[in-house]
Amino acid sequence: MRAAFYECDITPPLGCYLFGQGVPLYATDVQDRLYAKALVVEDEGKYAAIVCADVTCQNDELHDFVTARVQEYTGIPGENVCVCVNHTHWGAPVKGDSIGERDEAYVDVFNRLVADAVILAYKRLEDASATFGVGKLEGISFNRNHILKDGRVITWGQRRDDLEGFFGTKDDDVCVMTFYAGEKPLGAIVNFSCHQACLPSAPAFSAYTGDFSSILSKELKKIYGEDFVSVFVTGPQGDINHIDPFLKTKYDGEHYRIMGRKLAAEAQKTIADAKPIRGRGVEARKETIALPRRPLNEEIFRKCAEQYLNGYNSVLRLNNLVTYYAKPKSEQVDLTLQVLRIGGVHIYTMPGEPYSRFGLDVKAGDASEGCMVIALANGHTGYIPTPDCWAPNCDIYEASFSEGTYLIPEAGDRMVERLLEMAEKLDQ
Repeated sequence: MRAAFYECDITPPLGCYLFGQGVPLYATDVQDRLYAKALVVEDEGKYAAIVCADVTCQNDELHDFVTARVQEYTGIPGENVCVCVNHTHWGAPVKGDSIGERDEAYVDVFNRLVADAVILAYKRLEDASATFGVGKLEGISFNRNHILKDGRVITWGQRRDDLEGFFGTKDDDVCVMTFYAGEKPLGAIVNFSCHQACLPSAPAFSAYTGDFSSILSKELKKIYGEDFVSVFVTGPQGDINHIDPFLKTKYDGEHYRIMGRKLAAEAQKTIADAKPIRGRGVEARKETIALPRRPLNEEIFRKCAEQYLNGYNSVLRLNNLVTYYAKPKSEQVDLTLQVLRIGGVHIYTMPGEPYSRFGLDVKAGDASEGCMVIALANGHTGYIPTPDCWAPNCDIYEASFSEGTYLIPEAGDRMVERLLEMAEKLDQ
């Protein structure tokens, strides 16, 4: 086996729109530099590549541009390349919305640099071995959908006095795949499920940062050397954030550092306890699944508008509803699913922000010696909630109509089923 890592600095100029804040916010500082980080693995002439960028959401063309450029420069087929982002809310300005626009001049450079991270890793391939381990990190991530004492379910119920409990699961796994050249650690893929939105809300903070993954990277470099590259890939985290709703804690600008240090400490422990990957070979499978949108006619629009007006966060949800309703929409959406196999370990990818339960379902159905599930990969399709989020007692943000939530309730379950079928075929 051969492997290599590479990281490209993608820090934008100041003054660019910070997507994902819900208000007009433009970068005034650099808290932590932004990166696109890549891993390329080769065994017996077959390749697998993963690249992840410090971005909130992928732009529409990123996946196709990166896979085409990588194939042109290296010959690695697009099917074997995973393009993902880690969902920092203070990332590169490659997405626009009704509030602000993406930076077109920057996007052209950004797209090429993300691809180049893969190409430059490819040029540095060397003999390597790999290990895989799964640690556990409790107490820093929480389900952000909450049951109230009157039986209602809402999102972001923190600091309320009528909380009864959590609505939904969470995944505490810290999955780490580490590569070595002899005894020297080259880098690692680190997989954990939590929103990267741990700094103060806008407009209090307006600097670029990769959030807690920036701190994770710095801490692991202190341990394993400045050349060590940690590629943080978020697991399914559509309903997971860093806020313990029962503590009524005010989270300041230092909390993301605490998150990153705790994740780095668990990653270090997991690396030390990890086992060599037993299987050999590299395989990849990428497929398109077509899923219907939820219908939104005038009658449904009026009912939703009344519901959102009388619910919580009414301004945000009404704006999302109106913006989505006004735009032309196809009846179906094509989504990309992928399974990579490195030795005996499966890496599953899903687009958008699936709920954590779907990652746990994939892991429960996986038959390999180990696996991880990467979200926000190979395109973006918004939130993918579990079907119970549309129950009569639920008033959940991720189930509201918007450009970020529009698939049928069965979408996540269908993705899980297809992914496990793909993995089975890959191993035949």
